[in-house]
Amino acid sequence: MNPNKTIHPILKNNYIPRLLASGLFVLSAFAEFEIADKSAQFWLLILFALSWPHIARFSPFFSKESKQSELVNMHIDAIFSAIFLIVLSTYHFAGLVLAILVANALFIGFFKLLLSTLATFFSLVLLWHLFISPIDLQPASIAAQLVGGAFVIFYYSTFATMGYHLTRNMIKLNRKVEALSQTDPLTGCFNRLYLDSNLNSELNRSNRLNYPLCLIFADIDHFKQINDHHGHVVGDAILREFVHLVTLAVRNEFDWVARYGGEEFVIVLPNSDLKNGTRVAERIQKKLAQHKISVEDSSFSITCSFGISCNNTPSNLGTSELIKQADKALYLAKHAGRNCIKTAKQLSNNEPR
Repeated sequence: MNPNKTIHPILKNNYIPRLLASGLFVLSAFAEFEIADKSAQFWLLILFALSWPHIARFSPFFSKESKQSELVNMHIDAIFSAIFLIVLSTYHFAGLVLAILVANALFIGFFKLLLSTLATFFSLVLLWHLFISPIDLQPASIAAQLVGGAFVIFYYSTFATMGYHLTRNMIKLNRKVEALSQTDPLTGCFNRLYLDSNLNSELNRSNRLNYPLCLIFADIDHFKQINDHHGHVVGDAILREFVHLVTLAVRNEFDWVARYGGEEFVIVLPNSDLKNGTRVAERIQKKLAQHKISVEDSSFSITCSFGISCNNTPSNLGTSELIKQADKALYLAKHAGRNCIKTAKQLSNNEPR
């Protein structure tokens, strides 16, 4: 037995329905039989019905593969249902059993499993009918019909509730996965994948609505030396704090920041021209000058170089050209002594790269 083993979701989903189905079998049996008719075999069957959901719940701990174990359990459910049908022999109970087997298999989403469990159920009933004792289905008692009717309502309501919660959890999980796929895990800003996927849409929107789009390429100065001399813990803290300061300098509802790679970041400013982009870079520059980053009892001041490009409307400038121009402007800023701002307007046709 492995107590640390992870239980497959199929088994978790089946536990409550299996518990309810066993309860139905027990109540139906008591509704059909008088006290005098209850033999030792009857009580043994009742005991198994009450204990089976819990046995199935913990059976994966004793097997190598929990999913395969639960698929076996569902076929045991079919055998168990066939035995109860043979004992009770009523049309009403036969319909309830079929409804349970169909609901369980379809809820999990395995059509092949539905066919397999139904084949197991009908095979056992048919073998019993042909070779042991003919099964003569009779109308159920009023009490059994009432129990069965109430059960069907409650059983399918339970499935609806479970389906609702599973759907909500799936939506939350999808949103979480989507957020993780778009977010840089270190800094919390968007990652390169998000930039590559969304910059073109942002650019198309600016062209369609006839407003400019500004792009700032930011590179933290001397970051490699910081990492080499003070370690990656300090470097990581600086990257996180840099993104925090940038988010304070931009419009949260419109502008967004993406990590391009290493210490390079791209700041996208919709509906902003080159002049506004320069102002944003100046605000970031000012915040960096006024702020000291504290890491492990040490304080660090950092500077940043900025290259700015703008898609002024009307324009056929593509995303690659927009990034290329901002990157060239950043190159100028680096070669102008760093800690400065350069724009694409300052580029010349023979600018080295």
